[in-house]
Amino acid sequence: MLLYRDNTVYVGHTDDVAARVYKHKNRTYSGYTASRLPVRLIFREPFLTRDDAFWAERQVKGWSREKKVALARRD
Repeated sequence: MLLYRDNTVYVGHTDDVAARVYKHKNRTYSGYTASRLPVRLIFREPFLTRDDAFWAERQVKGWSREKKVALARRD
């Protein structure tokens, strides 16, 4: 999960966290991401398979911002 300047939380999955965060920070992705910089990594969780990561992402994307931040804080 990434936290943006406007306190929105971005949820996604990737095989390479460092590369993905770098791309977000350097405006490789336009639109939503580029307009809310700077960005900070607040949570990551490893998964055994891409399917597991995909389904976890779908679940967390449905949560409120408060619940996402609580997960990042491990509350």
